[in-house]
Amino acid sequence: MKPSSSVKTRFTSGGRNLFLRLSRQLCLALLILVNLQSATSFASVVVQTTIKEMMDASELVFEGQVLDVVSKFDLDGSQIHTYVTFQISDLIKGNYSQPKIELSFLGGSVGGLTMEISDMHLPVLGEKGIYFVETLQRRQVHPFYGWDQGHFVIKTDGGGIQRVRTRNQFKVIGIGSAGPRRIQISKDGIARGVVISEDPKEKGMSVSEFKTRLREINRGQP
Repeated sequence: MKPSSSVKTRFTSGGRNLFLRLSRQLCLALLILVNLQSATSFASVVVQTTIKEMMDASELVFEGQVLDVVSKFDLDGSQIHTYVTFQISDLIKGNYSQPKIELSFLGGSVGGLTMEISDMHLPVLGEKGIYFVETLQRRQVHPFYGWDQGHFVIKTDGGGIQRVRTRNQFKVIGIGSAGPRRIQISKDGIARGVVISEDPKEKGMSVSEFKTRLREINRGQP
């Protein structure tokens, strides 16, 4: 995430730029009008949140696996959305009775036409992870709370233990306490309170440890 970059919505076809690079102000206004979403959820201007705020504000938090990824035009042909279907293996927070859930992300490719949203990173087919869904009541530009901040992936280590990483593959070694959110740009897509490491000797938190800590936070434990 580059705080100096503008928010970009771009259409391309066969490698040609068909749409435009909007100024930050114009693009935010357009996306707000179209998607009725707060400015904290837009690409280059995503504000850093805290792990506690994510737990408090997310309607749904679940462990799951990506079963399907498909992009489609809206009925009026004005936008492309990518629909990601997850198999839910564990519900950490929220009420949801179905075994599968489909979430919508703005942008994608249909035929030879691509709609790109800068700094948008979608879950990939087959991915296992833990996901913080902001709301199920309306379609968002990005359904995860804090974009990458609410997107954790699960990797199996050499010993067969499933461990948690951030979306950009940093090992999560702990979830510490974090004070009130500071108004600053999230440069790395990592919420305050998430402790990471690049040390190859670090194993990182297991999925079980990570989920236990999230449930403690949800119960109000510091």
